[in-house]
Amino acid sequence: MLSFGVLAAAALATAAVQAAETPAQQAVAAFRGLCGTGELAPGAVLARADALGWRRGGADAPKDFDPAADRLSPKGTLPLELYVTSETSAGERRDVCGLRVTSPIPGLDAAVEAWLGFKPSFAMPPAATFLAVRTGEAWASGATVDRAAFAKLKAEGRYYSIMAADGGSGGQDQAPAMLMLLHVRRLSTADRAPAPPPRPPRPAR
Repeated sequence: MLSFGVLAAAALATAAVQAAETPAQQAVAAFRGLCGTGELAPGAVLARADALGWRRGGADAPKDFDPAADRLSPKGTLPLELYVTSETSAGERRDVCGLRVTSPIPGLDAAVEAWLGFKPSFAMPPAATFLAVRTGEAWASGATVDRAAFAKLKAEGRYYSIMAADGGSGGQDQAPAMLMLLHVRRLSTADRAPAPPPRPPRPAR
C-alpha cells in the first residue's frame, strides 16, 4: 500500500503538471514531482510515478525500455520517459533520476531556472547545469560553496546536480530533450555494505 507521503506528493505533482502551460513547463513540473521531491532511491521514485499513473510499458515504449527502472508518462500527456539508476562504489552512492523525450523541448533551462529560483552554474546551449543545495523541499544555488562546505553538504546528502538539455532548435543539431538529477552522497561507515569474505587460499599444485 502506498504511504500517505507518496500519495500527497503525487497529488501535488498532478496539480503542478495540470497548471503548467508550455511543454517545457509541463516537463519540468513532471520532473519536479518525480525527481525533485521526497526520497530519490529508485523504488521511491517509481512508487511516486505509479501513484501518478505512469505506465510500465506500452506500444510507444523504446526498445531498451526496462519496466524495472523505467516508466512512460500517462496517455494523453506530454510523452516522457522516466528512468532511474543507483550504484554504490568507492564509499559513495550515486542516484540518477531523469526524464527524456525523443523530440526537442525549447526552454527547458529557463523552466528549471524558474522552478529552482537561481541561474545555472554552467550553460552552453542547448544544455545547462545547475549545482544545487537541498534543504527539505527548498533549493538554493551550490555554485559558490567552498571545498569544506561542499564536503559537508555531500556527506549530509544535500548536494545535487540538475541538468537540462532542450535538444536544440531543429535542423542537424536537433537531439532528444533531457532532464536529469544526479545525487552523490558520501556513505557513512554504517551505511556501507560489509566487505566480502576473503577468498580461501588456492590449493597447492
